[in-house]
Amino acid sequence: VPTNSPTPYPTPPPVPTSDPCDDDLDATFTLIPFAPAKNCQWLASRPTVIRFSFCYEGSLAYDICEETCGKCSDNCEDDPSATFTALGRPNADCAYLGGLSSAEIQSVCQPGHPSYSLCRETCNSCIGDGSSQTSAPIIPPTPAPTSQPTPAPTPSPTPAPQLVTIAETPAPTPQPTPQPTLQ
Repeated sequence: VPTNSPTPYPTPPPVPTSDPCDDDLDATFTLIPFAPAKNCQWLASRPTVIRFSFCYEGSLAYDICEETCGKCSDNCEDDPSATFTALGRPNADCAYLGGLSSAEIQSVCQPGHPSYSLCRETCNSCIGDGSSQTSAPIIPPTPAPTSQPTPAPTPSPTPAPQLVTIAETPAPTPQPTPQPTLQ
């Protein structure tokens, strides 16, 4: 955001991430062939040691559970202490909501319903609010514009270079001398 106050350094704008960092809530993966399929919510509920044994680069879990596996991060999170009524269930929370089908989540996560602002990640209600952006560190702007420009790196011009005369050295001797000579 441009400011009217000068700053000592340029302040870069926020850099949007290419995509929000979210787990694919509809995708599943298997741990071993022919085993029941698991999803990102299942993986997120496992202890860290177990979770990261499945979250290695190149694994399907790593690719579909990007946030759970730590492949990326964002500022769009659910409120872990929030409760509300959803689909007739009192005291529902974001974890309950995340376990529903995509259609059920969409039917509950509507603007105006408490889940929309409390379960921002599950409801995908962060998109467009800047929470999936990262900001470059900035130096705070000066409190007010200065009346005069700041001084240049040197207060006055540096002196002009001076010509230095170097004395001519004598020509080399035709043969090496037995001892060094001093002149």
